[in-house]
Amino acid sequence: MTTSSNTTKREKVTLKKSEVVPSNFHLEEKHYAPMVVIDGETTFGAWCNTKEEEGVYPERSRIMEELYNKSGRTNSIFTGLADEYVTVSNNNPQ
Repeated sequence: MTTSSNTTKREKVTLKKSEVVPSNFHLEEKHYAPMVVIDGETTFGAWCNTKEEEGVYPERSRIMEELYNKSGRTNSIFTGLADEYVTVSNNNPQ
C-alpha cells in the first residue's frame, strides 16, 4: 500500500514496535538497548547499564502510547492526540 502527498509517494507504515531488551537473560548483571521495529526492519540503540529511559521528557513515549491506544487508532499516526485528549491550562502569568 502506498500513500502520497502533493509530490511525495511513500510506502505506508503497517507495523511499529519498540521495547528495551537485555543483553543476556542468564546473568544477573545485564546491559540494555532500545530496540525499534518499523515494518520488519529492526534498529538497536546504544547499550546502557540501566533499563530506565533517559532524556528530557522520558515519560512522553508512555503518555503518547496510552493516548494512541485510548483513541482506538490503528494507523500509526500520533498527530493530534494531544488536541483530542489533553487540556492545557492557560493561567501562566509569564
